[in-house]
Amino acid sequence: MTAQGLRTRTVKHWLLSAVTLLVCTQAHATKIQDLVRIQGSVENVVTGFGLVVGLDGTGDQDMPAAYRPLAHAIATRLDENITLDELMEGQSVALVYVSARVPAEGARVGSQVSDVNVAAVGQADLTGGVLVETVLFGPGGIDAETGEVIEPEAYAIAYGRLSVTDEERPTHAGLRGGAQMLRDIAPESIDSGGRLQLVINENNASWPLAVQLADAINGIFAADGPPIAVALDQRNVFVTLPEYQRDEPGPFISQILVTDIGQDLISASAVAKVIIDEDAGTISFSANVAIRPTSISIDTYSIALGLDEQGRPREATLQELIDAFQTLNLPVEDRISIVRQLHASGSLLADLVERN
Repeated sequence: MTAQGLRTRTVKHWLLSAVTLLVCTQAHATKIQDLVRIQGSVENVVTGFGLVVGLDGTGDQDMPAAYRPLAHAIATRLDENITLDELMEGQSVALVYVSARVPAEGARVGSQVSDVNVAAVGQADLTGGVLVETVLFGPGGIDAETGEVIEPEAYAIAYGRLSVTDEERPTHAGLRGGAQMLRDIAPESIDSGGRLQLVINENNASWPLAVQLADAINGIFAADGPPIAVALDQRNVFVTLPEYQRDEPGPFISQILVTDIGQDLISASAVAKVIIDEDAGTISFSANVAIRPTSISIDTYSIALGLDEQGRPREATLQELIDAFQTLNLPVEDRISIVRQLHASGSLLADLVERN
């Protein structure tokens, strides 16, 4: 039978029961990151005001009175003799607000932060503009104990050519190359004692699983020395990072999170999760995902799921469907579309996560 013949025939239940190929290894191996979250792991945001130059008549026409002192202070860093009115001649300059997201794992001095956004304060079109050197600050505030004002501190500097990705919103742009860190931002997930707290998902929490997580970490990272991981209770596992890993903990934490864990101790009642990464063309899932009996169609395909030869309902799994996709050599976009259909209809018994 030709490949075209396969595309045009109706795909019956045997596709889901006869195929036994191992085609999606990440569906069979549950990793620690699928079962836990890191306590206190949050992004940090640094911000600042700056100027974009080099605009072709699309910059600020005038500067609101409230922003003129700020814009003048920034301009005099470029040329102490220039006036704001001179700078704005020809509408080649715009005042902008710049923000950068520092990932939860932190960042070191000299490293680049790629997630930088630039927004015009006014209505300037930022297409083709260049951001002049802009200092980005962390949040200030009030000291809870002394009541003293905490001045914002400089954490990064951003500059470079802008990229407007949405022509309908030319007042917003991204920064090619990102921002460079001026000082360290340590991950808040690590406490003063160098400990990382792993919190097991509520539906998976149990003493056996917590102990196995700790044993798996110790077996890999502390096989010849004292344990670094300990199960505090059914939901919490503490990992003490070695001294030499604390200044740059990201790679070490990543190794922990991708460690495989045995399926036998994972609760059958756990909420399964399916992850679609359309850019990478992958479908992965953290547990054995069930599918209700249903029929779906896409293009020339008609697929019956969870029916035996007599048309009676039976349990089907997403792994069986993935195996059938592989047998048919189904295009990635069709695979993703089918999984989305199953989720939209309520037939996919799992949470669906889309990654861009």
